[in-house]
Amino acid sequence: MQGEGWWRITVGYVARSIVRTLAADLGTRFTGALYLVASASFLGVGVPPDASDWAVMVDRNRPGLFVQPWAVLAPALLIVALSVGVNLLFDRALATRSGPGPRPGARPGARSGARTETGSGNRPGPRPEPQGAAP
Repeated sequence: MQGEGWWRITVGYVARSIVRTLAADLGTRFTGALYLVASASFLGVGVPPDASDWAVMVDRNRPGLFVQPWAVLAPALLIVALSVGVNLLFDRALATRSGPGPRPGARPGARSGARTETGSGNRPGPRPEPQGAAP
């Protein structure tokens, strides 16, 4: 109705409305792929056993778990940290692209665009004395 072309409608409206959903899905799929590769490497069907991979390190150091637990726990915690870090990165990217609503780091209860000088906006100023009132 506005005379916009097919490309403008597709990119301007449709793609903009699904970008948040696609980003959230991408973060979830990355985490799933990371755990799938780590599980396959741990079972010995993934990367070669001489590769420098965190899941291979967990598998190779498993017999010495009770002697030196950090040799197993450190690579396992790094896998978890990478997964959580990627998800937090995607959450942060989605929060900065959000439309209406509070901005990250905004004061709770503050209105967007509210003036904050003394006596205006959402801060109460000094009360004026009533004029013509008898004491």
